Amino acid sequence: IALSAPIRAGLILTGMDTRPDPIIANAWHELGQLAGELSAALRRAAGYMSVGLRRQIARDLRLAEALARRAIVLMAAALDLSSPPSKTIHPSSRCRSPKQAPAKRGFVLFEPLWRMPGAVTVQASQVPPTVDTSDLSARLEALGRVLANPDHYARRLAALQARRREKRVSPLRPGQPPGCTGRRLDDWLLLTLGDLDARARRVVYRAWHAAPG
Repeated sequence: IALSAPIRAGLILTGMDTRPDPIIANAWHELGQLAGELSAALRRAAGYMSVGLRRQIARDLRLAEALARRAIVLMAAALDLSSPPSKTIHPSSRCRSPKQAPAKRGFVLFEPLWRMPGAVTVQASQVPPTVDTSDLSARLEALGRVLANPDHYARRLAALQARRREKRVSPLRPGQPPGCTGRRLDDWLLLTLGDLDARARRVVYRAWHAAPG
């Protein structure tokens, strides 16, 4: 698994009405490193992966997705949608012929209120157990596309939020961000995730109560 393109330095998004947030820029850099580590872990475990390792990777991936999602919420709030979008063509937006592979799994912009555990097939007579990691690979690839092209996802989220404003649907689930429950986080991740989570929830709340038009 590899990131689809280099992460853009500075996170200068088309239509952003403020300079790039240094906390978001640093988080994007750290997310790129974390995505690389998770990708390497999946490659090393090719052919065999313990149930425990799969759970650890899945938990770290949920944290990375949560951090990226909160950064995208803040980027979307800073965008001026009247400006033209970036000319970068997103891979999923290209026309596909019937013979081409189906569209790749997309990044989930709105967190579900609850989550079904990932499928792990374990048979008593089987050693080692069969552990399916295809969903982790697809989610990691989707995260890589977000890191490579944040403009696309920030604009997409801003448009979705504008359409759903009257229904007051938040991209963020209530409570702690996914992947945080029952674990000790590194200081940088704890502080960064806490800061982005609080700020993202504030901008969502303000958007709900903003005057129309």
